[in-house]
Amino acid sequence: MNPAVGEIRLDGLGRPQKGSVAIDAGDASLMPEPISDTDLAGGQRIYNNAIDIGCYEYDARNDFARTLKPNGGIEVTRASPEVEQTANGILIHDGELAADWTRSTSRGTCVFDCAVT
Repeated sequence: MNPAVGEIRLDGLGRPQKGSVAIDAGDASLMPEPISDTDLAGGQRIYNNAIDIGCYEYDARNDFARTLKPNGGIEVTRASPEVEQTANGILIHDGELAADWTRSTSRGTCVFDCAVT
């Protein structure tokens, strides 16, 4: 069964799952300063240049890896919080196509740390 539109999807520990409306829907201005680099589980706190609702962040690294190499064989171990993935799966950074930067691990402040499997 497909989740309903607008559904908050969480796993058993309260972490957002793919398709949850909690993803990228938080308001960073409501966070105490300075905003931590990690969520409650120690994972990266911000993906897609936006914070999630709740104390856990949806881990977008697998989504980024599938966009960078759709047939597999790559693992994204870290990505700059400013890297954004559009609804149609295009990676962008400051309005430029971030996916074009995959020949190197970084360009400017956009970083993909990858492990080839």
